[in-house]
Amino acid sequence: MSLLSALGHYRDAKRLEVDAVVEMTDALALVEAKSGATVGAEAIEPLRRLAAALRAHREHRRLVLRLACGGDDRLRRGDVTIVPWHDVQRAGWA
Repeated sequence: MSLLSALGHYRDAKRLEVDAVVEMTDALALVEAKSGATVGAEAIEPLRRLAAALRAHREHRRLVLRLACGGDDRLRRGDVTIVPWHDVQRAGWA
């Protein structure tokens, strides 16, 4: 049985865009992908904005916010986990 229900991306008329939205059995993962090694607040902001919008519309699944980038270290910035590309397969997406 697959844990993955659907994979897509999100973009709205107000220019809010998230690279990947992964629907899983018990969670919804919002994912941004960046090629650079450093990640500024502007890279994380779309994840938080979409998560807030989903919560406002009563999304009851757990939200997982991830950003994959070209850095070397796995980091936490509040509710967002930053994962280096070389560690994406072991990231624990659920």
